[in-house]
Amino acid sequence: MIFIKIYILILVRLNLRGTRASLLLFDIPNLFRESTITYIFEDGLNYETSVGPNLRYSNPYTPQVLLSITHNMSDLVIVSKMERYATLRNDLEGITITLKSSSNQATFTLFGTNLPTKDNRLITPRMLDLCDIIHLTARFINPNYIFVSKGEIPGYINCFSLYTVIPTRAKLIVYSENSIWIPCVSCEKISLIRIPIVSLKSIDNIWDAALSNMHQNVVQFVDESNSIPPGYRTRSRECGPHLTPDIWTEQPLSLCILWTLMESLNFTLIRRLHFGHKDEYRLMYDIVFNIAATDALISVSFKFQISTKTFPFVVVTSRPSLQNDFATYLSPLDGPTWLFMLLFSTVKAVILLSKNRVDVIGTILKINSLLLGQTGCPDCLAVFKSKMLLSVWLFGCYILTGNLYAGGIYSTLTVMVSPPVPKTMEALVQSKLPVVTMTSFITWTDKNEPVMTSVVAAMIKAIQPPVSDIIKKFESQLIFPDPYRYFLPVFIDSVSNSSSIPLLGGNASLDAGRPFGLLDEEKITTFFGRTVNLKGKKFVVPNREETPFAYSVLVCGWANSFGPQIFSKMEAFESSGLKARWTEVTYFRRRLSTMKQHYENMSSKYFRKELAKAKAQIEFHESQPVSFLAVRYMFAVCAVISLLAGLVYLWEDSKRVWGTARQFRKWTLKLFMRWWSSKKCLRR
Repeated sequence: MIFIKIYILILVRLNLRGTRASLLLFDIPNLFRESTITYIFEDGLNYETSVGPNLRYSNPYTPQVLLSITHNMSDLVIVSKMERYATLRNDLEGITITLKSSSNQATFTLFGTNLPTKDNRLITPRMLDLCDIIHLTARFINPNYIFVSKGEIPGYINCFSLYTVIPTRAKLIVYSENSIWIPCVSCEKISLIRIPIVSLKSIDNIWDAALSNMHQNVVQFVDESNSIPPGYRTRSRECGPHLTPDIWTEQPLSLCILWTLMESLNFTLIRRLHFGHKDEYRLMYDIVFNIAATDALISVSFKFQISTKTFPFVVVTSRPSLQNDFATYLSPLDGPTWLFMLLFSTVKAVILLSKNRVDVIGTILKINSLLLGQTGCPDCLAVFKSKMLLSVWLFGCYILTGNLYAGGIYSTLTVMVSPPVPKTMEALVQSKLPVVTMTSFITWTDKNEPVMTSVVAAMIKAIQPPVSDIIKKFESQLIFPDPYRYFLPVFIDSVSNSSSIPLLGGNASLDAGRPFGLLDEEKITTFFGRTVNLKGKKFVVPNREETPFAYSVLVCGWANSFGPQIFSKMEAFESSGLKARWTEVTYFRRRLSTMKQHYENMSSKYFRKELAKAKAQIEFHESQPVSFLAVRYMFAVCAVISLLAGLVYLWEDSKRVWGTARQFRKWTLKLFMRWWSSKKCLRR
């Protein structure tokens, strides 16, 4: 009986499958229910003989739009017409319920194989015309789907070869009466993949699966490591926490992300500077990991991630040292204080002279000894028997010497005082110290430009005087080392050794032996300060307040059909915290390797200390969905703890558990026997 039911069920399923497959594309009811159908319709073609009436009959509640073009219409006219339609549709979506409820756009290109002219001659439309219509539709109307008839024009498949450079979200679909195909645009030879006609959702899934394999085609990129000299380029693919003997072989964040994407999407990764026309594979995508990528926006129009970074500053100066000369006795008090004390000493001497004191020189020496706190004789205060002298002493000198000088002289002799350096932005501008900035971005012409030049220029343009005059004054203090000769590791060694550092564009150089400022990203200034202070030859002082300088970091890529695939995976890196962890691990390896290189005996202690620090929690942006990847370890830990707890409970109370199990088994067996006996009685 059971086998008969299964056989009937299989037959029913096979019959349903056969019925579904036999349906024509235009006969499937409500296939485009949540869509708007747009026909790119050529004048001279009979609409009633096209797919339009069938689609209108099977999708009665779907809005349909006819956009007609002529055979000899120029591209500019077609573009203008498409832009007007896109604008009009956006305006109507807010007031038309039908258009507002349709979330998808499906466009059908309707071309006739032979178009009659006024003198009844037949004109076969060129393949180039169809390619133009497909590319213009994908770019300016940008629908979700573009349907192209398989039998319209011979050689139509060649129109898909340049589809990867068009900024569009549209999915290309080739259709006939009873079948549809998806072109494999990343294959070496463009071919069609036949898919079943089920729903638009299934078409989306198959399209995404087809684009997840780029067939080893080229993806070129630009990142901040382009400014690193070839001898210091990265050589390994280790992005996790590992120890390497060379501190400058770790990968930047961009390469960690791109290598992961390369394994997932099967493409060949090449830097933009290294890609030539003789490469075997085609260029499928271009991605820019850049800093303040203003020029890069010329070639890309899809922005993956935008973040803001600030510019703190540090001041490099000589290390503080102990003083053991006569200037030590003058250093606790500043110039006005010493002048104030000298004034009151003179006033007291004049008062004593006015009272005809005999020992004038001795009295002045006693007063100066009291001022400097260098006497302890009990008779020294005899000079202050006059109420006027005592008032002057208490008001003018005792408070200064007793509270300031006495504590200052001992602290100067025992504690090293840091040299005076500017610690605020205002003080830095007034000090006229040279300010080094190293962060750069790659322009469209592959040229290094300092980020601060564009940031300061934008601030001067946006801010009114007199604030802009201060920014201009600060702009004259900015200097930029040559990035191909002095990037961060070489710059740190040159600063520690007080070497001369050549600047970009010209024969000028920076004397690292004199004080200067460094204005850069927070991670760079922090790492620079720690490393230089560890070397012990220079002293780096951080600033006390935030600076007004900030810039946006853009990660951009081509807005073609591969953009959503790459964007979704990069969003997973961001939401799971993997991107932030890669950045932290990179700078941790740099600090650890620096300690190992310069302080071998302290490296193990420093390593344990760094691992024992409290780890920063993953911060999620409000607009980013929280990924399960961020908490998957917690589920595993909870499952293991629950399993161990259950085993411990069974082991500790095994007798009662096994007794309960026996009682449950007897009760179940008794209940089954009663049911079986009652069933036999009913049969009799």
